[in-house]
This record gives sequence, structure tokens and C-alpha cells, in this order.
Amino acid sequence: MNHKIKTDIGYCVVSDDCALDEEELKTLAADIKKQPKLTQPNFFIDMRYDYKFIQLQALLKITELLQPVIQSNIKNKTSGIANMDCVSVYQERNEVEIVLPLASFGVLRHYYEELRAALIAMPTIQVDYPKWSHQFRKTLHGKGPLCTYVAISRDEKNKRRELVHFFFPIEVAACMVTPQFGFTRLLQRSLEKFKNIYTTKIYLQICRSADAGKWVVSYSTLRKILCVGNKFRRYYDFRNRILKEAENALRGNSNHWFGLAECFKKGEQDPYLLIFNIYSANNRQNSYDEYNRLRDKMLSTMVDSMHITRATALALTRKVNIRNYNYVWRKHNLLIANIAGNDEVLDKKAYYVSTMERIIETEKYSKLAVQQDLF
Repeated sequence: MNHKIKTDIGYCVVSDDCALDEEELKTLAADIKKQPKLTQPNFFIDMRYDYKFIQLQALLKITELLQPVIQSNIKNKTSGIANMDCVSVYQERNEVEIVLPLASFGVLRHYYEELRAALIAMPTIQVDYPKWSHQFRKTLHGKGPLCTYVAISRDEKNKRRELVHFFFPIEVAACMVTPQFGFTRLLQRSLEKFKNIYTTKIYLQICRSADAGKWVVSYSTLRKILCVGNKFRRYYDFRNRILKEAENALRGNSNHWFGLAECFKKGEQDPYLLIFNIYSANNRQNSYDEYNRLRDKMLSTMVDSMHITRATALALTRKVNIRNYNYVWRKHNLLIANIAGNDEVLDKKAYYVSTMERIIETEKYSKLAVQQDLF
């Protein structure tokens, strides 16, 4: 079920299981223009590029091949890359060649033409990475091709075996083996478990914002990030075919998932703002089911036993979220027991509501943000 929250310029549609309370949502809606735009804080690949699924799989295969280098860099806090099997470093021309068998991509042979076309197109992918300027003696930050050249050849020892040669700028290769830019496990998890590219892209963005607990993005920007083009023009279709499917897939299969809040301007059918409230790996489906069960019990107690108005009870339970529900449930039971045995409390309904609001508000600021384990 959903409910509406009025704002100065319109309203927000929020699902009842969303952890954002009314004041938080109004503040986010009012301050969106003041917030710095989140771009690519953890990875050098840009999800706004219209990746083919096989191209992400190619990136995964390449980073899997580079795992010994990546693990060494993590251990030694370095960012170097050296020659190894299937990896050749050409220092004189600042280039790295990585060779993979075409068969390693796990595609059936009758799809090889599509596979070859997707791999050959990888030099058109633009990525963000740092590059040293010898003229100005400083590091620049800009865009360049993911790889400079892709070729497919026959193995001289086995003519039936095709090899794919990827040539990377050495700066891009360094990003791929630097822990700061690592994304192997994220790609592996998403490509194994999620069925479409939209869910994969949303998942990677959710992971980037996991520490903040929220990802705030305009609807128009999200469409660009997902590269939907003219598909799903009606927001109703976009929501059901992309957002809801991603929400359900992530909740059951990933280390991060989300609840959605939508903000609309008066008279508009499309939201101007989407707020993803992010939950961590500890909040699995069984926790989510338990959260819904206990929250419903609190609501039932307030309405049926204490005769608190349903609107007031709903406003209170909407502030209960997946992170604090166990704590609030314990406090709720203690408060009920205290009220039942305390004749000095004259207005039990008002006392309960004000005390629970204070409990929830105090808990909200009682814990510092926890650094999530993304990799």
C-alpha cells in the first residue's frame, strides 16, 4: 500500500514499508537542488553507457584474470600491474594486452556472431580515469576509451580456437587492479543472479550509495543511467517493469536492496524525484517478513486495543523501518506494560504516542553510519 505526503510544490508517493518519515521526505524533496550530484564514486565504469550484457561479462572475465594482481595490490596497498599468463605490459607505449579465449565467455556457438560484435565494440565505451600530464606536472581527470583496440585471431596451436585480444591504456588497466576501483565481486554477483541489464545497473548504483543509506536521483537522470531510450514512456510501465522487478530481485538475492519513495509535482504524472532507501546485507527476506509482521502487530495494538486513531497509528508505524524494528518492538512492549500498571498516566493514548515518537526519534540518531562491505 502507498500513501501521499504533501510538499510545497506537490506531493510524494511513499510505500508503507518505506523507512523515510514525513519530515525526512519533505527535507529531501526541498533540498534536492542543493545536493551534490553523485556520479561514479567507487568505480570507473559509467552505468549511463548502453552496455550489452556480454560486455559486462567481458569486464568480469578480465578482472577475474587479474585477481592475483588485484589481491597483491590489496595486500601491499599498491596499484601496479605486471606481466603474467595472458597479460602483457608494454611500458614503452603505455599499453596492456589481455588475451582471452572466445569460448571462455560461455556463449553457445550459434551466438558467436553477436558475441564478436559486442566485444569488437568495446573501444567505443567511455570511462573516467586519472591520467598524468607531463606538461603541467599534475594528474588530470577526464574520459577516455575503456580499451583502445580489440581483435579476434586464431590460436596458432589450435586453429579451431579463437582468441580475443584486448588492448588497454595502462592507466585504465591500473584502475582495474586498484582496490579503489574494484568491482569484480559486484559484477559477478549481479551477472549471476539478475536477469536483465536494468537490475544490474540499479544494483551497482545502490552499492555506490550504500554508506549514505539513500540514493536520491531525478526520474529523468535515472532514465539516462538505465539507457531506456523510448522504452517504457509511461512512468507506470517504467515503475512496474524496471523498478519493481529490481526491488524484488535485489531483496531476495543481493547484499543491498531498496524501498522506493516517489515525489510528484502537482498535476504531473511523472515523478520529478526518486528516493531509494537502501538496506544492507543483514536485512534478508526473513528479516523483511518479520519486520512487516511486528509492525502490523504494533498497528493492531494501537488501533484495536488502545483505540488510537488509525491515521495516528499509521503515521507512527511508518517511522518504523527494517533497521530499528526490533528495538522499537521491544520498547513498544515495555511501554504497554508500564502504562497498564501505572494509574498516574491519565491520558494513555497521548502518553503512548508521544513516548513512542521520542523513542523512534532518539534511536534514529543513536548509531553512526556503518561502512558497508561492498567488495
